[in-house]
Amino acid sequence: MKKIILILLIFWCLVIFCLSELTGDITNSLLTNAIQVVSIDAQINTFNFSYLVHLGLFLVLGILLALTCNLYQIKKIYGLIFGFAYGLFDEVHQLYVRGRTFDLIDWQLDCIGTVLGFIVVYICYKIYNKYQRQN
Repeated sequence: MKKIILILLIFWCLVIFCLSELTGDITNSLLTNAIQVVSIDAQINTFNFSYLVHLGLFLVLGILLALTCNLYQIKKIYGLIFGFAYGLFDEVHQLYVRGRTFDLIDWQLDCIGTVLGFIVVYICYKIYNKYQRQN
């Protein structure tokens, strides 16, 4: 189980990196198509939807980091720092991709997503432990 979570974490970091490699034209097209596919109200623009994408990507990263910290007995603060640093790396990386920019709000959403991922895992562990004690 430990190795699987670690492999998933590395894979997810690569997914985020590859998505950051996409040019601005491609990401705008993908976001527009995603909005149409999920039938979101037309008043939501791709700019706002991209915030949800950042939050969601880093929520998953936060979950995987929290699980990795739990399984490998690493202090949670190190996992959070890694998530924050990876979000910063992601934004700096975008400076070198045509049509992409560094966006402080995106980085903040990356950090929030990471924290939310840790919170989700914490709540799940609490519920699991409570259930285990009852049985």
